[in-house]
Amino acid sequence: MPAKIVWLIWMFIPVDSIQAVGHACDMHSLRVLHGKAAEAVGIGGFREDVLALALIDYYIAGCGMAEGMENEWIRYHIDEALNVLQDFDSEGDDADVQALISILAGMRVSLTSFPKLLNYTKLLNGALKRGKEADSTNPRIWLAEAINKFHTPKEFGGGPGKAKMSLERSIRLFNTHSDTTYLKNWGYEIALLYNAKIYAELGDTTSAIKEAEKALKLFPNYGRLKAFYKNLKAKTTDKSE
Repeated sequence: MPAKIVWLIWMFIPVDSIQAVGHACDMHSLRVLHGKAAEAVGIGGFREDVLALALIDYYIAGCGMAEGMENEWIRYHIDEALNVLQDFDSEGDDADVQALISILAGMRVSLTSFPKLLNYTKLLNGALKRGKEADSTNPRIWLAEAINKFHTPKEFGGGPGKAKMSLERSIRLFNTHSDTTYLKNWGYEIALLYNAKIYAELGDTTSAIKEAEKALKLFPNYGRLKAFYKNLKAKTTDKSE
């Protein structure tokens, strides 16, 4: 077996390992994994290596945003992920890749000023379209659409109400779609988080708390979910006092 193939297999990073450190925002471990994935991609890695690097960049950027790190550093990791994903799937045939492009482009919009942000909006919407055409049964492409709608102002056609239908479809597909690819159920925890967020934004705090508690039983170590639930409970307690 060629040495290059042996090296690429050795660099394989399981999704659950990335999730574990990503959910905990363990920056040290994320940087270690990032180095391995970037090296694998740099020597022509497989689909799994590309997706691994993109996921690691997603967690680094997301945790960096939550922890108030420098925008330039966050933008670097988002752009790195977008570049490798677009290079890998230049034809738009991979729904998972297109879903990640859409999610990451949406994060980039929040860190970009006008008019350059329009480029990322176009990239986001194009990825959604290509992803649906590639595989409309992929739950992550509907999750990406829901996240986009959730963060789009109501005056521009977005908001939690608009996001609800796409998210419900995503969750339904996560629960019924048999996925044997590298990502498997990645994104399900994010869908459950946004499900609770939508209820909260729509003013149904009771349902938001209920959905967050159900999600925490499945993903007890998911930091974003834990923080959302803690803040929601604190607000509820303050109102009752």
